[in-house]
Amino acid sequence: MAKYTPSFTIKQWGAADRPREKLIQKGSDYLSNAELLAILIGSDNRGQSAVQLMQRMMSQYGNSLSLPQKSPINKIMYNKGIGQAKAVKIKVALELSKRIIERHSKELVKFTISINVFNIMIPILARLPYEEFWILYLNRSNGLVDKRCLNKGGISQTVVDV
Repeated sequence: MAKYTPSFTIKQWGAADRPREKLIQKGSDYLSNAELLAILIGSDNRGQSAVQLMQRMMSQYGNSLSLPQKSPINKIMYNKGIGQAKAVKIKVALELSKRIIERHSKELVKFTISINVFNIMIPILARLPYEEFWILYLNRSNGLVDKRCLNKGGISQTVVDV
């Protein structure tokens, strides 16, 4: 005999616990990544709230937002309750956040120390399963003008002709 475990939809939660109301009252800083994504996908599934669904998905990615951002849509859809529409919403939100970070860093960075390069490139290169060679174009005052990937290689190397 199957064991029945009652589940509450977000509508049945107390108003202070609902992610949307919490965001309105306290601001987005008070919400977890799972709660923010739950607001984005917007709907519960049978037996699971949107927050529980996003908590389960985020736990598979070690609570990192950069990993689902780099995952293909079909891998995000492996999670029960996440169909193509929800997976696309998640990918779009994460891509927009990546572009905001890239644009902001491009506008503000003056390369005076090596940590500036690290801060620009870590969102792009973190957790890639292969090597990439990038070039950063700077103006005369060491401000970032553009960046381009010149080559993608294998697990341990990439080749670039001068």
